[in-house]
Amino acid sequence: MESPRRLAESLLSLTERLKQALEQGQMDLLATLLAERQALLQSLGQMLQKGDTLSDELVQALQESDSEFLQTVEVMHASLGRELANHQEQQRVSFVYRTSAHATFLDQLG
Repeated sequence: MESPRRLAESLLSLTERLKQALEQGQMDLLATLLAERQALLQSLGQMLQKGDTLSDELVQALQESDSEFLQTVEVMHASLGRELANHQEQQRVSFVYRTSAHATFLDQLG
């Protein structure tokens, strides 16, 4: 069985890989990395509930790592929201143009 310190260090490394995958748009890796992260969190949580401990420095590093990861998620969420809004606006403009062009064509026939 791994030590809590080793699990915490693995969690730090995995969280960094997740952050990089998000920043690089490697969405195909996210499900696997998130599942691995969840398993590590559960294992670490069980060890801590049984009385194992982590150093203050390692706890702080985990908190900072999680905070940075969440900031990356928020940035990506906002970016995806902007991209979706732009795409929807382009579709709306395209629809209006096609509708207008069709109406003009019918008027010319008319």
